[in-house]
Amino acid sequence: MSALELKNCEEGLLRTLDILDMIIQRLKKHWPDRPVYIDTCPAGFVPPSYCLAVEKDEWADANRLFICHDVQMKLTIYDQIGQSADAFSRQSARERCEIMELLNPVLQVGSRHLKLGLKALQSEKGENCIQINASWFDNRSETGEEADSPAADSYTVRIRDHTNILRGDTYGTS
Repeated sequence: MSALELKNCEEGLLRTLDILDMIIQRLKKHWPDRPVYIDTCPAGFVPPSYCLAVEKDEWADANRLFICHDVQMKLTIYDQIGQSADAFSRQSARERCEIMELLNPVLQVGSRHLKLGLKALQSEKGENCIQINASWFDNRSETGEEADSPAADSYTVRIRDHTNILRGDTYGTS
């Protein structure tokens, strides 16, 4: 394990590449002879194989303390060539279901647990695809960003007296 991987593991950060590695490990464990390509397939690749592409990888502020990380991937399934159309569609549908069952349980990535969102798709080229979505929060301090909170425009003071009546006033800072 490299120093960077060890640091990320110690900090508890979850990276997109860690998720890709876990998905590839599960596919390779179930279908060891099939290659899994990342992002694009090389020219002249031979099916059966898979292509796993990251379509969206976004970070957004969740609140003052956390950052939300959203990832969307597409797994394209390339079946064997030379099959009849009917046999191809049955095998493709069966294999897509097997992959969805394989990826359905919670993934353990480092010290974190992640539940993937899965959706079966049919691409415009007739390929079988699975859309994979994941979303998680990371502590802002672990991502290296400062957690400076902006000054409030107003604040409210609420006091309950002994009769349990709520009294409060709102004060502006400007």
